[in-house]
Amino acid sequence: MYKTMAARIKRLNRELDSIDLYTTKDCAVKPINDDLTLWECIIKTDVDSDYEGAIHRAEIAIPSNYPFMPPTVTITTKISHPCIGPSGYVSIDILGNNWSPALTVPIIGLTISSILNDTKVDVSQKRTHRRVMKIKNELISNCHGMDL
Repeated sequence: MYKTMAARIKRLNRELDSIDLYTTKDCAVKPINDDLTLWECIIKTDVDSDYEGAIHRAEIAIPSNYPFMPPTVTITTKISHPCIGPSGYVSIDILGNNWSPALTVPIIGLTISSILNDTKVDVSQKRTHRRVMKIKNELISNCHGMDL
């Protein structure tokens, strides 16, 4: 176990050393409090995106078996997006079935930035997501004050 933990920390240090290659004016990734197992991603969305220049934060939690398993990514600012659950959990293919050990924390940050800035998200997906959110909000409103 020690060897795999040491290898994981060595790998994360290499990713940290290359962070400048992946930092853009719209996306920055860095460890939180120098903890290589918990990173923060700050994303500034485009003015012409659905989020109109908002700033979003995400936490990237590195598992003990990284890079063989993907990190868990959670958006910590309030956002409504088809790939982001109500608790902020990010559900995209590269964090699941299409994970590859060749991917890095900075690349994950850029991918999430790209998703939030994509103005060409499938319109039917957006409509379905809006409809689901509307129904959810109506159900919550209707249940408010009821003894459940």
